[in-house]
Amino acid sequence: MTGDLALYLIPLGVGVAGFLLGRLTASHAARARELETQLESARKEGERARSELEAVLASQEQYRGEVADHFVGTADRLRDLALQYRAVYDHLALGARDLCPERFEAIESPMETDLLTSVSSSSHEEEEEEPPRQDEVA
Repeated sequence: MTGDLALYLIPLGVGVAGFLLGRLTASHAARARELETQLESARKEGERARSELEAVLASQEQYRGEVADHFVGTADRLRDLALQYRAVYDHLALGARDLCPERFEAIESPMETDLLTSVSSSSHEEEEEEPPRQDEVA
């Protein structure tokens, strides 16, 4: 009888142990599936964030290029404006030298700076030579 009882208790004990082991592994497998799902979601979010970052960086680089182009254009225009101002001043100075020679030094001295000389001298060399002064002609 004890042998028959052992025959019934051993499979029952093995069945209970298998059941408990199955329950433990099933809960771990469910947790593993849940973690895999979270990992995949985080991976997709990371890829989306990376693509957004790349788009923002590309946009920023394009903006920097536009700003640089703008300031290069502005610098060119300011240089041209300064050269045009210098040309107007030179024209007025020539007229003053010819029309008011006694006051010419007072008019010419405020503009005796070398800021535009190198740039304006190259543009003046291409122009005609200055006409002789009135007092030199006579």
